[in-house]
Order: sequence, then structure tokens, then C-alpha cells
Amino acid sequence: EKAPRRPTMDLKVLDVFLKAPDRTTVQDCFVKAFLSVTAASTAAELREKRGPLVRHFSEVLDLEEGEAGQLADVLRAVVRKVTFASDEEQFTTLLQEGEVQIDERLHQLILQILRHQLPEWTEAAALARPSPARLLDMDWRVDETPQSGNASVLELPGVLVDLKLQTPPEIVGEGAKEELVSFELRTEELQTMLDGLGRIRDQLSAVNESQ
Repeated sequence: EKAPRRPTMDLKVLDVFLKAPDRTTVQDCFVKAFLSVTAASTAAELREKRGPLVRHFSEVLDLEEGEAGQLADVLRAVVRKVTFASDEEQFTTLLQEGEVQIDERLHQLILQILRHQLPEWTEAAALARPSPARLLDMDWRVDETPQSGNASVLELPGVLVDLKLQTPPEIVGEGAKEELVSFELRTEELQTMLDGLGRIRDQLSAVNESQ
């Protein structure tokens, strides 16, 4: 079975780096591209981060806005691919798209930069992956609220549950946040929840016994 075809990138735009004053400038462009990707937690934020990146490339490389935009799109695609490249062969073919060939010295320079940045980018990407919230604490209380307009008649009792959660950071570099989630359960809903938790407990017990 053939692997799915990768989206085509206009790698020829990388030739603008031939006019870069030094290696540091090229490396800085790749780092800026990576940060613009990992600093965005939604598609809307990803589009928003593109503008400052385009302006930066336009200034440091003296590019027209259109060309700077193409460079921004290509660099962001490259850093996403290199971060999740699974082997050396996949890594070295990142800059090959069909018949498009870039300058060999530039090709080697970019590969050196990507290899140098890869450990840091891989760690940052791992931190940026969505992960579930952690339960820190729980509180509850029985609620016996009078029926509306009739203080002498109580509604069916329920329970008010407060969950204190630790949510993962949305942006690399930020710390975890704490969030309070409150909800109400009536008797039937509480029983449904307890039944589900019981099945989870039984399955975990079975897994532990099999190990």
C-alpha cells in the first residue's frame, strides 16, 4: 500500500537564504517559524501568528510580502515535518519535492540547522500535545432546593459536585493551570455515574490481575 502523497511545497522559495548575511540569520528564521507554530493552540491562532512571521522575514531578508509569505508557509511546514520525522531517511528527504532542487550547499546548511534544533523542538512539541486534565480535589454537598413558589415543598434532592482540575498549558513555556468545574447530579444521574465508575474499576482490576 502506497503512503499518502505529501502536500506540495514550493521549496524553491528557500533559495532566498542564499542572500542571507550568515548562518545565524537562516537559523533564526527556522526558530521563528517553529515558535509561531507551537505558540498557537487553534487554527485561528495559527493564522494570526503568520502575520508577524511574514513581516519579520520581509525585514531581515528584504523580501516582498508575497515572497515572505511563501517562505513563512514553507518553513512552518518543514519544521512540523522534521519534528515528527520517524527515521533518518524521512528526515533527509524533507527538502525533496518532485523535481524541485535547491542549492546543495544551502540544502546541507538547512539539514545541519534542523538536526541542531531537533532535540529542543521534539521536547517542545511533546509538551504542546493535548493531554487530559488531572483531578486534584473533589468536594460535594447535598442540595435540597424548595420548589419554585412553594417553600414548604422540596424538590427531589441532588448533589452539587465541585471538581478541582489541573489543566495542561495551552502554549509551550506556560505552567499548568487550575480550574474549578461544578455540576449538579440528581439521583438517577448519580447512579449512572456510579455504574460507569464501577465498570472502570472492574476493568482496571482485570488489567492489573493479568500483569
